[in-house]
Amino acid sequence: MTKRLAVVRARGDRDDFIRSFGGVELAFVTDPDPRPAIAVIFGPYDGNALARFEVEENLLWDDGLDRPSYSMFAFFRPPAGLFGESFVAAYRQHAAVARVQHPGIRRYCQDIVLSFEGEDRWKCTGISELHFASRDDFRDRFWLNDESRDVIAKDVLRFSDPTTAKQLVGAEIRL
Repeated sequence: MTKRLAVVRARGDRDDFIRSFGGVELAFVTDPDPRPAIAVIFGPYDGNALARFEVEENLLWDDGLDRPSYSMFAFFRPPAGLFGESFVAAYRQHAAVARVQHPGIRRYCQDIVLSFEGEDRWKCTGISELHFASRDDFRDRFWLNDESRDVIAKDVLRFSDPTTAKQLVGAEIRL
């Protein structure tokens, strides 16, 4: 299934920023820290955006979410020499590792970018969506154990250039 996403930065107050989303399907908004909040918006968005993506969604598991989720989005480019079906195959293999090492993930998607427009620093080939049942699950169940960071870091290097990776963590906002 194809879908659209946009990455948008607040120009002021977080609550005013959220109210400005009228008509969007779904948004995940970061807490300001002290930088302005950023949102990942699903569906068409006509406002000013840092980046817009059309992606092919690949849902790898969905254990159900009973309420709005707390989610992480990882934007990345593959390392030099990896592209096309080789990239997709390496990326897909990561799902089995993530399933074990990130026990709190309730829903996991790997989105392949079909088209992009926006700031070059947001240009990527894949977007991972890691959805957790709550902020507490994200904090307390992100890692299986102390070794999980190293396992994930090593595996991610197979399909991602760490110098270009970006991550956003935010709460789902029901509009």
